[in-house]
Amino acid sequence: MMWKHFATVLILLALSTVASAQDGRRNTREKIDTIKSSVIIEDIRRPAVRTQTGMLKLIKDDFNFKSVLGTPDVMKTLQMLPGVAQGTEMKSDLYVRGGTGSDNLYLLDNVPVYQAGHFLGMFSVFNTEMLSTVDFYKGGFPAKFGGRTSSVVDVGIKEGDLYKTTGMFSAGVTDGRFQIEGPIRKGRSSYNIAYRHGWVEAIVKPMLNKFNVDGAYMSNDITKDGHYGFSDLDAKVTWLLGDSDKLTFNTFLSFDYMMLSGKVGKDLMDYDKYDGNSVWGNGILSANWHHKVSSRTDFVATAYFTDGICDIYHRSERSYGTDTRSEKDDNVSNVLDFGAKVNAVTRLKGHNLRYGAAAVFHRYGAFRSSEQHTSTSSGFFTDNISEKINNGRNALDLTAYGEDEMRVAGWLSVNAGLRYQLYKVTGKAYNFLEPRTAVSFNLSRSTSLKLSYSKMNQPDHLIMSYMMDFPGNFWMPSTLRMRPMSSDQYAVELDFRPDRVWYVNVAGFYKGMRNVSEYFGSKARFPDQDSWETLFTQGEGRAYGAEIYAELRKGRFDISGSYTLSWSERRHEVFFPEWYLDRFDNRHKIAFNAIYKAHELINIYLNWTYHSGNRLTLPSYYYPVRDWHDEDLIIHDPIGASSPNNYSFPAYHRLDVGVDFKATSKRGRDYLVSFGCYNVYGRKNPMYAQVEESAYGGYGLRLTSVFTVLPTIRYTLFF
Repeated sequence: MMWKHFATVLILLALSTVASAQDGRRNTREKIDTIKSSVIIEDIRRPAVRTQTGMLKLIKDDFNFKSVLGTPDVMKTLQMLPGVAQGTEMKSDLYVRGGTGSDNLYLLDNVPVYQAGHFLGMFSVFNTEMLSTVDFYKGGFPAKFGGRTSSVVDVGIKEGDLYKTTGMFSAGVTDGRFQIEGPIRKGRSSYNIAYRHGWVEAIVKPMLNKFNVDGAYMSNDITKDGHYGFSDLDAKVTWLLGDSDKLTFNTFLSFDYMMLSGKVGKDLMDYDKYDGNSVWGNGILSANWHHKVSSRTDFVATAYFTDGICDIYHRSERSYGTDTRSEKDDNVSNVLDFGAKVNAVTRLKGHNLRYGAAAVFHRYGAFRSSEQHTSTSSGFFTDNISEKINNGRNALDLTAYGEDEMRVAGWLSVNAGLRYQLYKVTGKAYNFLEPRTAVSFNLSRSTSLKLSYSKMNQPDHLIMSYMMDFPGNFWMPSTLRMRPMSSDQYAVELDFRPDRVWYVNVAGFYKGMRNVSEYFGSKARFPDQDSWETLFTQGEGRAYGAEIYAELRKGRFDISGSYTLSWSERRHEVFFPEWYLDRFDNRHKIAFNAIYKAHELINIYLNWTYHSGNRLTLPSYYYPVRDWHDEDLIIHDPIGASSPNNYSFPAYHRLDVGVDFKATSKRGRDYLVSFGCYNVYGRKNPMYAQVEESAYGGYGLRLTSVFTVLPTIRYTLFF
């Protein structure tokens, strides 16, 4: 039966190559004479009829808002939007309209990216020097996209200049960047290459002393001997093959490494020692064939390989006088995809027909090696444990879709689409049929009302830590026990643009979620790969709220602000039958951005954000029990909780400022000097929290922040 489905998809792929086009094709702004050399000239990423709700298109200039440590960043820009929460401090994850960080689809030139963050999420892996456009969807999803339930971040890589060589070099407190582009054969082929290397530890390491926000009575020295770095390599090559064809080849490599060692949890009783080495990253190879079948029909065929990998190793040691207990744990996980897809578009009078198909083979790797030893002055006990487990899985993913975006009348536009997906794993095949629809009413020349409905399914599960989202989290497929997540999303949106100065958007949404996973095991930092199916339960969720966004662009000012009022709830019958608030139920969110063009060579930036605090589950009380080794030592185990996520962190807020100075050197080279300050007024926003025993008796909640005020400087040279 599986092969029948596969044959069907292959037929669809073949038919699509005959009469197809692509809605999402990334076409750079080529010169007029370049356009004449290739008939693939229309940017069909900007459809004539725009019915989507919750969709935003960004270009490179939109990333001018300075973000973390003075570095423009795609994800930090998106986090400022209404309906999007940032999670914990410094994170680059997106928590969109009640979703989690695992249910966002990240695409780089139409290829999935599994590790989207650097430095525990401080930076995204998308180098802004290589970007052409970013399409962000938080609702009203086109039928083209699937496999996730919350949002789509569709990133396009810029093609190289066909006639001249240009580039840039940039160095700041966190990283250095180099980008160069130019022709291989003038007018016919080009390259665009960028490299980024992080040295963030040079400034961060001295400041990684933890700042205790509340209940401060212990200290951690885990970062005393730590090291961290990251690197990115992007490359794109383009060939124009006559008037109707274009080939592009893309390579993307990202790499993070982190080494930590030191002492953890120093108190009156003992010392804990910790050593850890972590490596994670992405590898992508892809090829795209852009073909113009006729004046009405285009298509793009894509073949790709992508690999998201992570290796988390840690060793801990706890001493009790002359006795020592040590643990070693090595978790290796990766997602390896081999895929082929076709996306096409046919433009008819009053209609944009989009259709396509894809076939992807997934390999989910999960390997764990662990050891536990207990030693005394007389030797080793017999409770030494050593195990190695390989829990890899395979899956076949077949999809086909079609949609018609039509103008019914001058005041009415409709987008009707349908997506089919077959997800085949060992012992089980899941079939998804996902209807998508959107309607746009033009109430006046300046005002439109939009309605949308989207059915979404996600067969991949990110097995994540309860305490914090960490790159060591690993992906696994749906199984007989762990069913795919799904959502039904409804949205209404009112657009008001009276002139080129003002823009106002008001939106409301409701999202119903099923088979939402929740971890209830004991290893909060590193869930077991071998028993993950028994450590997670599935329940339901719902999220609803209202958003308002306003934008003013007049004279020297570019100002935008937004407010979000939302609720995000979960229910898991296994451990709590009532609805409870989600970890990232940020009831209120406010964001404000401003750019003041003080001079043609001077820009001043300001970002301020506020949201209600994240949530944490605190135990109702602690029960005294005997220690596992020392019978004279009494420890206290946490017992129960009034409800999940029953504690709210303090509200989060932060102000960032920056200024850019542009100039030209004596040799005619343009350069840019940027100064900035992260968290100007030194707000100690907690990154995570722990309940710990006080040296003076009793228990308290320890809230830990990492960064306070951080000044920045960056130099950029253009050539």
